[in-house]
Amino acid sequence: MDIVLIYPNAEGVLKQYVFGNLSNQTVEVGTWICLHPYVLGKSIKLALNIKLDPTINIKQLFTRLVKEIYEKHLQAYVETIKPKFVITFIDDSGVFHRLSKNYTKDSTFIAIQNGMRPGCHFNRLSKLKDTESFDYIPNFFCHGYSDEISFKNEGWRVDNYYPIGSLIGGIYWKEITKNTKPLYDICYVSSWTEDNRTNISENDFEVYKADIKANKILDQNLKELIKDKGYSVIIALKYEDSKEELEHFYKTFGNNVHYQKRRENFSTYKAIDKSRLTLSTYSTCTAEAIGIGKKGLFYNGFSYPGFKIPSAGICYYEGDNFTKFSNKVESILELTDDEFKDSMSKDIKNIMNYDLSEMPHEKLYKFLHKGEMR
Repeated sequence: MDIVLIYPNAEGVLKQYVFGNLSNQTVEVGTWICLHPYVLGKSIKLALNIKLDPTINIKQLFTRLVKEIYEKHLQAYVETIKPKFVITFIDDSGVFHRLSKNYTKDSTFIAIQNGMRPGCHFNRLSKLKDTESFDYIPNFFCHGYSDEISFKNEGWRVDNYYPIGSLIGGIYWKEITKNTKPLYDICYVSSWTEDNRTNISENDFEVYKADIKANKILDQNLKELIKDKGYSVIIALKYEDSKEELEHFYKTFGNNVHYQKRRENFSTYKAIDKSRLTLSTYSTCTAEAIGIGKKGLFYNGFSYPGFKIPSAGICYYEGDNFTKFSNKVESILELTDDEFKDSMSKDIKNIMNYDLSEMPHEKLYKFLHKGEMR
């Protein structure tokens, strides 16, 4: 086997645009198991070296033991296959990080960044450090140069950084887009989350509440902006067939906006393509739009420190004042495409380092097939 993909995320596009004729297998962590006698024997041998903290309670001890045994089983299986590459699109997977550390064979481990990593992301993972390990990636294909800075500042150990932009965005802008003319002024990328959820962990609660408050401010100010300026808006919904999400936005905007309801492949990118400016709290899609030279704005209306994106330059704004928000949106929309690109010339490479002559999927293909990276 040439490639083992850890988790099925992005499996379709990786097989279509990156893996080519390399043999590959996907392991869906949590549901997958191998009953081959050799793998089971190797799993037992690795499991004998497990060391647990004796001070934790019995329930935590049992849960941790089961998890450790499963991860040793995964390690035994992958080491038996001895693939050339072990790849994941879940770059913040503790399972992948620990496998990278403990692996004893000669395989190249690659993590592909799948989303923005603002401060709230690292804060959440730091709260799990007592029971999880999230801080090692051998080869990290990340979005931009600011990711390298932030991961280093957070104390992560990454052997090789490759700031190449977003895999999915790069595929859309290179293979799918048809140079669509804008039909809308603004594409609002939804980051809606349900109010009054009861299944939020203690580690996630602060960000959950900040999300709700930031989204509420964005919704209200955008509603006022449409009324004041007459901007045409399309909302790219986050979930498919979610009556709750659609009702939430309809209650605020009614028929004054259009809705991208279907979640087929690249639907959000298609909505972005039809718009002059992409607006969100901290959606990766906004960074992908900016990276290709399209206008975008991250709006942190709640001024939550964990949502700050300093690498976005003029495309980041915080504060709940409507007039200042309106002026910010208007100032970006009034820029010509060349003026926008000039204003963001340095920041674009930091936030989303696309090479238009060779997009991320093409760079990854060349890395896997030829061992080349430029």
